Amino acid sequence: MTAVRRPIHERPRWWDEANDRAMLICRISDRKQKDGVSLEAQDHHGREYADRVGLRAIIAKPFQESAKKSQLRAEFHAAIDEARRQKIKHLIFYVWDRITRNFTDAEMLEEMIRDGEIVVHIASGGTVLHADSDDSEFFLFDINVAQAKQDNRNRRRKTIDGMEQRCRNGWYPSRTPSFYAQAPVLDEQGRPKRRGGTVVGPTEEGRRLVRREMELHLKGFSLERIRRKCVADGLVPARYLATYTATQIDKHLKNIFYAAIPNPHPDPERPNETYRSQFVWRGNWYEGKHEPIFSAAEWERLKESFGQKATQRVLKHQGLFAEGPLTLTCAADGCGCKVTYAPKTKPSGVTYHYYRCADGRYVHRGNGQPQVNVKEQDILDQVAGAADAIEITSAFAEALARALNETHRAATEAKKKSAEVYRAEIRALEEKDDRLFDRFDSGEIDRATYDRQLSRLRTDKSDRFEKLRDVDTEGDTAYLDTARDVLELAKQAKSLLESRSREEKRDFLARLVCNPRLDGRTTRFDLKKPFAVIAKMRVANDWRPQRESNPSPRIRTSARSCFIL
Repeated sequence: MTAVRRPIHERPRWWDEANDRAMLICRISDRKQKDGVSLEAQDHHGREYADRVGLRAIIAKPFQESAKKSQLRAEFHAAIDEARRQKIKHLIFYVWDRITRNFTDAEMLEEMIRDGEIVVHIASGGTVLHADSDDSEFFLFDINVAQAKQDNRNRRRKTIDGMEQRCRNGWYPSRTPSFYAQAPVLDEQGRPKRRGGTVVGPTEEGRRLVRREMELHLKGFSLERIRRKCVADGLVPARYLATYTATQIDKHLKNIFYAAIPNPHPDPERPNETYRSQFVWRGNWYEGKHEPIFSAAEWERLKESFGQKATQRVLKHQGLFAEGPLTLTCAADGCGCKVTYAPKTKPSGVTYHYYRCADGRYVHRGNGQPQVNVKEQDILDQVAGAADAIEITSAFAEALARALNETHRAATEAKKKSAEVYRAEIRALEEKDDRLFDRFDSGEIDRATYDRQLSRLRTDKSDRFEKLRDVDTEGDTAYLDTARDVLELAKQAKSLLESRSREEKRDFLARLVCNPRLDGRTTRFDLKKPFAVIAKMRVANDWRPQRESNPSPRIRTSARSCFIL
């Protein structure tokens, strides 16, 4: 149908002679409406309106989308963006609530209208919002948006009320879990009613699969092993194979919908009442009438099994040496696995703290070795031996401090002498540079010779400056402060350790040792560098550094380097 053009004197204020193109935006909220004619009706009335007012409806945008939240309206915003790109000025909606039910989109559209980007048309009532519209017309727009928003609230409340009543009646109100379905209630003539329904199921194949999953899980099978076993036995229906994962099995075994509750008084005359099942909807528990898959006793066993596993997953990370800088590894050849926390709780309630190799590489089991459990206190006592290894007397610490000071002074003097040597060499190179320029200026040498010799001089000078920067420092005393802290800690290591709690002892020992590992029942470790040096000095008679008869300009004694962290 061709759009009818009105005479110029009859055209409305919103008319734009240069742009008469329009977009029809047709929206439905519910996917069930896709099977109806709502979109077709909106399209028909929109085109009829466009022809009546003289617009050309060049494109239609039908889609199914809620108008409740702006951030979820991808299709609506895509249509607006396309209208902008194609410079389509007129947007036609069938009724007000097809536009929006939130004020965020309403504010966006009003801004675009007032800026002259678009003109909004309501086909059912002939209302038009344009840049020259009165404020009262925008106020009417706001009222219609508010009314649509309130209508949405009322529908939502009524829907939830009806679904809650279905829950109280014992029927799950929405989409059922796998292997169940909603069945409509039939009237006296055998025709399905528009409202109400019952839950039917489980299917026989679903019952077999889920019960087999339960049996394997209670035998100790992992979820992945259960998946492989059920697939190999042909228990998984073909339509579920693509999505049948360990996660799906976990959901089956933890879904309260499949579980029964005890029913002491079954009534054979009322089969639906025979089943006493349960479900949770919107966070509330309800007693159901659908047929369960697990008995009440089986459900209790499943809950207990998952509860124990969940507790163990938490506990294995709560041991004293399970995480952090003192996390243990297995020292067995070819293993190197993490040592895990494996507490044992007796019926009396007493918990014994043990550690064992995770044996993730199957080294111990592959060699037929029994599992070795080591007490946490034994590990702590063995690592505490680090404090004995580094313990020194006050006299030893003072002697070592004096030796460090002497070494520092000797190093400082040597560096001063080296600095003077390098400064003298730099002055000599600068004088040579001046003489070279004089020879070039007098014509004694040509430009190429001058450039070559100048490049060599500058390389030599740069090398001397680099060496001077290395030695021309007198304030490098940070290592002395570190050494004093280390010596103080070594003097008091045992007394500090004895006065601390188990967790504080672990944190204190983490400052002394590294690379802890469990070799059978023996805990091995390495002392960190400064403490390892102290441990060696305790048993050595020649630890005191001696001055060389001809010290190098780049003096770096072992005593100093040992205490740089």
